[in-house]
Amino acid sequence: MRKGDFEGIFLNEKLEVDSSIILDKQTFYTAEYTAIKQDTFVQLSHYELEQIGDFRSEWVPRYYDQPNFGLAQ
Repeated sequence: MRKGDFEGIFLNEKLEVDSSIILDKQTFYTAEYTAIKQDTFVQLSHYELEQIGDFRSEWVPRYYDQPNFGLAQ
């Protein structure tokens, strides 16, 4: 593509080479579609005491929320 040779590189909706697609401009942009996976990175926010049972407390870690990129969980 960098050399301006666009023959046989465009695909139709069936992902078959489509020679009827012709670029008529010198400037063009490309894009890629892909699924974005949710980030698995977590960062510690703080510890807090959580009551365990009737008479015992335990320090438990609390984390900042993870970004979800708008994906349903």
